[in-house]
Amino acid sequence: MPIPELFLALVVILALVTASLWDIKTREIPNWLNYSLFAIGFSVSLFNALFANLWQNFFIVILVIAAFFALSNLLYYTKQWGGGDAKMLIALAPIIAVYEKGNALTFLVNLLFVGALYGFLWTLVLAMKNRKRVLKEFWIVNKTKGLKSLKLSALLLLPLIFLVKSSLIKISLLSIAIYVFSLAYFWAFIRAVENIEMYKIIPVSKLTEGDWIVNEDILKRFHVPKSGVELKHIKKMQKAGIKRITVKDGIPFAPSFLFAYIISFFLGDILFIFS
Repeated sequence: MPIPELFLALVVILALVTASLWDIKTREIPNWLNYSLFAIGFSVSLFNALFANLWQNFFIVILVIAAFFALSNLLYYTKQWGGGDAKMLIALAPIIAVYEKGNALTFLVNLLFVGALYGFLWTLVLAMKNRKRVLKEFWIVNKTKGLKSLKLSALLLLPLIFLVKSSLIKISLLSIAIYVFSLAYFWAFIRAVENIEMYKIIPVSKLTEGDWIVNEDILKRFHVPKSGVELKHIKKMQKAGIKRITVKDGIPFAPSFLFAYIISFFLGDILFIFS
């Protein structure tokens, strides 16, 4: 008899609540929690395969683990996620793939939408906390050469609207121009919040694996990858007498995993919910 899916879901939700609180407080997700989640999911899938003859599901679990491992590494090494977030995605792989092969895709879709909304709201809260400095930085970033070029390219599309006859093409060109122009201001807003709220100077003793170091001289001197510092680099810095370092703080992303998992388990694909 397979282990009840609801029981497993409640265990996972409890673990994700713990991870979320930990991440908000410390900006870290403890390794023991990720390893425990992975062990629970894999053990349940193996138990079901051995004692409930669910070998097909077990092979699906293996495939999902491999796919999530590749995706998490891509997000980590492109600096979209921190190390704890990447490990959490891998840890959840066997859990969300234990019973249904569709769960994995559903979870990823929900995580994409929930993560985007959550990240925007968190950034908005940070902006409101120090709105005067963020607004000043926004106008500085908005005047950078790259954003000026992006807005100019959007404006150059407008004359084409009067040169084409097709209404569909006119609407498409106008939509693209509005999108690109809005994107420039949105990117300036995000970058302004990052510059004001997400950079901090901390003691080297407080560095943890996966932290994003900003100091270019330190990155070159100790051969630290921009994807995140490793334990060996931290030890070398301490031996070299480096006292303080500038790092880029990230958004605590663990709550996104919690919300996405709850939606996936109890409601299904978020796209179908609102369609």
